[in-house]
Amino acid sequence: MKLSISFKLIIITSLLLIGVTVPIAMKTSEFFEKTSRQREENINLDSVSVKSTEYEVMLQNLLERSRTIAVMYLKNRTETTNDFDMMFKKEKGFLSFEIIEWKSDQYASLGYVYRTKELETQLTYDKETDKTILPFLLQGQIEVHNRTKLGEMPHFQIAFPIMKDAQGKISHIMLANWDLNILQKPLLESSERVFSVTDREGKILAHSDEKKSIRGENISKSEIFQIALASKIRKGQKSFVDPTDDQKKFGAFAKTSFGVNVFAEISEEIILEPAREVRRKAFYIAGLFLSASIFVIFIFSLSLSSPLEKLVELTKLVSKGKFDIQAGKQIKTFFQDEVYELAKSFDLMVEGLKERDKVKNLFSKFHGST
Repeated sequence: MKLSISFKLIIITSLLLIGVTVPIAMKTSEFFEKTSRQREENINLDSVSVKSTEYEVMLQNLLERSRTIAVMYLKNRTETTNDFDMMFKKEKGFLSFEIIEWKSDQYASLGYVYRTKELETQLTYDKETDKTILPFLLQGQIEVHNRTKLGEMPHFQIAFPIMKDAQGKISHIMLANWDLNILQKPLLESSERVFSVTDREGKILAHSDEKKSIRGENISKSEIFQIALASKIRKGQKSFVDPTDDQKKFGAFAKTSFGVNVFAEISEEIILEPAREVRRKAFYIAGLFLSASIFVIFIFSLSLSSPLEKLVELTKLVSKGKFDIQAGKQIKTFFQDEVYELAKSFDLMVEGLKERDKVKNLFSKFHGST
């Protein structure tokens, strides 16, 4: 099979360029993917730590405000005073509360207080739920839970002990209901990460998708929640496959002293997209470079193959006895390179053949006349 010099040069150059650029692009992409993963994992953990600290401070502040209202209410419970009403109404996010007295292993409600009359129909207290957290409250724990029910105003509850009796046992407990939007505010800014804040039971208190917190969705069965639940350290991270969309994700968690957990998740697709974009750009640039190289090699090969093809034609003419040709005039070269030297040598050869042909003709005529 006959292959032209142009075709050979293009094939060899293309193979060399592909053999060099493809491994470099792949290695660069793999390195970038690795560094992207490490960087995003660190950012993920730092982000969830910052959010956790923010919620810690926020809940501590709400706890102190709730405690102040509780103490003021107990002191003035038998009196009619404007001070308590004025202070309670100033707390716009504070919706309602209940004070429970624990005495002789029994509890009794000291009453429900609502910030406005309208809230009495928008909020309800579930006594069965209250019973489940009482053992923890009597041990001195603070409980934070999403208590929103279908059709109710979105709210969460901070339950905590407020007083002890003469024996040092907890005697009074407060169940304070706050507007759920308070916990939602730190997550209002859009982010490529998905943040979620849950109570001990896995019920969402706040989420990047606000609808999930309003619905009170539960993520207790999710892998990242189970990892956080089993972990003895305050914060950590783990990659996992989300069963809802079968995507690999990097999750980080951080715990607060209130039993509230903060989670941050980011899809591997988002993390690796910059690395994949680098790979696409590398292949695109390599493709442009390859195309330009092929074009240059093609032009160069023409400057080499065209004179050689012309010399082949001239050689055929010489073989037929035509010696009045000059390759130097018919073959145009921009440089005095090897092709130019070959054309000059060809002309010298033709001149020599021409002289020999003259001698041959004279010799033939001489012998013929003899």
